[in-house]
Amino acid sequence: MAASIVELSIILPRDFTNTSEDSLFLDSGELLRTFGFAFMAIIGFELIEAIVGLSLILAALGTTYFLIKKINPREH
Repeated sequence: MAASIVELSIILPRDFTNTSEDSLFLDSGELLRTFGFAFMAIIGFELIEAIVGLSLILAALGTTYFLIKKINPREH
């Protein structure tokens, strides 16, 4: 994910400031590559957020179960 963010930060300025042609628009290949890297970075962020969220939920459930068993040791 970090590599895609670094590459996106390199590609965006290069593509949008490319003045070698007399056109202000990106061609379809440059546009697809730019959006592809942007979506890859967004998907990476969402994946990490989902993994962290699930791990926090599991840790909270485990801690709660441990505390309940510690308060009521005779019940199984």
